[in-house]
Amino acid sequence: MSLELARKDIKEITQGDDWGVDLTFTPPVGSSVQVRGLGSKHHLSIDQESGLPINSRNVHMSVVESVLTDAGYTVRNAADEVSIKDHRVSFKDFRGVLRNYKINQTWPDETLGLIVCQLGAYN
Repeated sequence: MSLELARKDIKEITQGDDWGVDLTFTPPVGSSVQVRGLGSKHHLSIDQESGLPINSRNVHMSVVESVLTDAGYTVRNAADEVSIKDHRVSFKDFRGVLRNYKINQTWPDETLGLIVCQLGAYN
């Protein structure tokens, strides 16, 4: 398996109908774009002190960086670092209810070109 094949596979997985969902990205200033990616919300986290599982909201999403840039969305800052913290992301849950979130943290994988984001509530 080559690195190029892995990049192609992650793009197909996140874009496909089997796993992908419609994600709407909105910058602090500017226009929104809609792309496909992975979105997940569940209620399982790990307690930092005890290391035990706890019931706590955990929302994250993953998107291929080139999908965002191809849609005209600015992902990187002047220092060429991924900089989408505090941007908004919306996607529907399994019932079809649109949920709105804010990007709290980003974990860009610059080998595969995938950006994983931890999301928080946005009112």
